[in-house]
Amino acid sequence: MKKYILLSSILFMTSCDIIEGPYITDSESYINPDKKILIEDFTGHKCANCPGAARELENINNIYGDQIIGLAIHTSGFAKPNHHSEPGYQYDFRTEWGDNWDDIYDISSNGLPQGMVNRIDYPDNHVLTVSEWAALVANELKK
Repeated sequence: MKKYILLSSILFMTSCDIIEGPYITDSESYINPDKKILIEDFTGHKCANCPGAARELENINNIYGDQIIGLAIHTSGFAKPNHHSEPGYQYDFRTEWGDNWDDIYDISSNGLPQGMVNRIDYPDNHVLTVSEWAALVANELKK
């Protein structure tokens, strides 16, 4: 009988663990620390609105840090160098894979700057304006 009382006492004392915080109490502010987000900014060095997209990408990166992978893809006529009439645009930032991605995802035909966040909603609603990036990043980091 003493064995059962002793065994019961040991089980009773060790059966309940105290779980210490921090707890997630506000699911709206939760950010998954392991999640990475790819933002592809289709741009061109002659695009007048594209520096604003680069600033937005930098702002998002400043908020979320290493969780953001930003990629600028120079494509379309806005990225084409002009060796004769515009001396400031001599270098060709375009790449074969960047042009291929632009063909596949059909981004620059919608105007620049445009982009994708984790290629969400491809192939239907994947082309995003700069003003849509931050909200989509915040939603993705909650997953």
